[in-house]
Amino acid sequence: DTFCQVEKVGRGRLMLKLDGMRMQLVARGGGANDRMMSKGYIGQEFSQADADRSQELSADEFSGLSSSLARAGANLEFAAVDQDNSGGLSRKELFRSLDSEQAVVSGRVEMTVEQSGRTLFSLLDVNRDRRLTRREIRAGAVGLETV
Repeated sequence: DTFCQVEKVGRGRLMLKLDGMRMQLVARGGGANDRMMSKGYIGQEFSQADADRSQELSADEFSGLSSSLARAGANLEFAAVDQDNSGGLSRKELFRSLDSEQAVVSGRVEMTVEQSGRTLFSLLDVNRDRRLTRREIRAGAVGLETV
């Protein structure tokens, strides 16, 4: 009980205190309703992108769908989604890939660690430029030993 304490619980958030160090966990994936709404949205966007009404998207037509996919949280490439290598992308292929992509995104959890009121990021960002270089990351283990 003294080593690990739950400080705060909220929707999709958990604040822990482990041996005096604060850790915040945040679920970032969205629920099943979010995924269904995304699928409906992408279905509508598919219809609009299908300029020749062939019920398949060409690579050019698919490129017009990329910003909509990004808004839905999906990072898909035509060649990977065109599973039968036909050069045309069906709704079934798109939704199968979208389901796989969203399963990965829905399992995403972010963790923030604080020590002495500072986050792990701020402890590693030695020059305070709000970016981590390879050198700062490599030197991080040594720097954390002094905290």
